[in-house]
Amino acid sequence: MINFNYGDMWDVFDESDLFCVTTNGTVHRNDKLVMGAGIAATAKKKFPNIDGVAGSYCVNNLDPVEGYKRIYKYNFHPVFLKEGHNITKPIIGLLQTKIYWKWPSNRFLIAESIDKMIDFVYNSDYNIQTIHLPFPGIGLGKLKREDVVPILQQKLSKLSKEFTVWEYENER
Repeated sequence: MINFNYGDMWDVFDESDLFCVTTNGTVHRNDKLVMGAGIAATAKKKFPNIDGVAGSYCVNNLDPVEGYKRIYKYNFHPVFLKEGHNITKPIIGLLQTKIYWKWPSNRFLIAESIDKMIDFVYNSDYNIQTIHLPFPGIGLGKLKREDVVPILQQKLSKLSKEFTVWEYENER
């Protein structure tokens, strides 16, 4: 099931099982993922080491994109918040919409990343029911809403989980 909503997605953070943040695949020399704008920058402010966790995952587990030393394709990566040794919800999902932070978002990458997110939602042991994600690729991604809606509808509309896609008021 897919719902579209307008507003500040952070208002529903505590009600989420999976809270996704759109990202790119660029890693700084200090092994931190570039998270300098949009919802990624807000996530970095709220969770100061999230860029380090994501960047380390890329550097230690993936090969760089051919021809580039610090650019990775990971599609989707969960980041677990913990209280002591216990994982708490929501889980933060890094949903890759760009390869390089300066480039526009890519519809094919968005589709692949959503597939990986769906795989995680349905095959993890975390009983994920409510998923919130920003409208991928619009805004700083420079895609048009009408270019991405068919991808979202095709991938999410027939699923049994509750996916809410948020559009920030300034992107309308």
